[in-house]
Amino acid sequence: MDICCGTGCIALTLKRQLGCEVVGVDISEEALELSRENSLRNGVEVQFMRCDVLSADAGDVLSGDAGDPSSAVAAQQFDLIVSNPPYISMDDYTSSEVAKSVKLYEPQLALVGGGEFYRVHVRAWL
Repeated sequence: MDICCGTGCIALTLKRQLGCEVVGVDISEEALELSRENSLRNGVEVQFMRCDVLSADAGDVLSGDAGDPSSAVAAQQFDLIVSNPPYISMDDYTSSEVAKSVKLYEPQLALVGGGEFYRVHVRAWL
């Protein structure tokens, strides 16, 4: 499972290189559209679905209890969970710190996160 999959590059690479089943999840429908487009362009089949992994109902969404049973992934077991969540501050994003090429190919939501993902998960993991 690739959490915060963005444009799908990690999920697609894992599928292509390892041949394993991969599910990519992201909050951004724009990013998921790019993921699906990249999947088609590269001939690599990966399931992508929308989910806010920080929300209280993330478990319902992933299990299919939120109205789309075809998206159920909670019953699956994953040998590996990867994540490349948003990691750039808004200050860096609006400055020249971030290359224009990055801004052209990644939705802002996939890049700018303010650290919320890390604060929530580090607290949960510790």
